[in-house]
Amino acid sequence: MSLLVESLLERGAAEGEGIPDQTASDLPPFTFDDIYSSSFSYSSFYPNWVSASEYLYRDSEGIKKFDLETNTSVIVADNEFYQNTGGSSWSLSQDEQFLLVRTAYIKQWRYSYNGSYAVYQISE
Repeated sequence: MSLLVESLLERGAAEGEGIPDQTASDLPPFTFDDIYSSSFSYSSFYPNWVSASEYLYRDSEGIKKFDLETNTSVIVADNEFYQNTGGSSWSLSQDEQFLLVRTAYIKQWRYSYNGSYAVYQISE
């Protein structure tokens, strides 16, 4: 298993995704027991694609649009704005001028729910 993890780390470092100035041999060893401890956990990333080379995502700074061709991101709505609305979900209009924010979510039955939504104009 350590060979697989080391191979994945080396591949990630070769693709520019690794930790700068470190190689796989510089990292602490990964053991089988680490899987069942709280040392490691998974995280998921589900971007909202808006074009072939751009996607939207939310992080600690706010809702951002990332351009794969230029490797740059632009803040569409800052995190303070999103948190002040009490948002639990969001969607950006195709022309990127309006932000739809779900401010309430009440589960009904199975896949049904009621929600309150607000539309905000984010560009002038």
